Amino acid sequence: MDIATILGIVSAFGLMVLAILQGSGLNLFIDIPSVLIVVGGTIGATL
Repeated sequence: MDIATILGIVSAFGLMVLAILQGSGLNLFIDIPSVLIVVGGTIGATL
């Protein structure tokens, strides 16, 4: 893996955790209909 990929993944997760800890809550980041669309689309494209 490239070092930039690792830094990007770590910084993305770090910023997301920081935003959740600031008080915005986990509900803003998880939306069930959106998750179903993404997962269903991924499975459909894979098949």
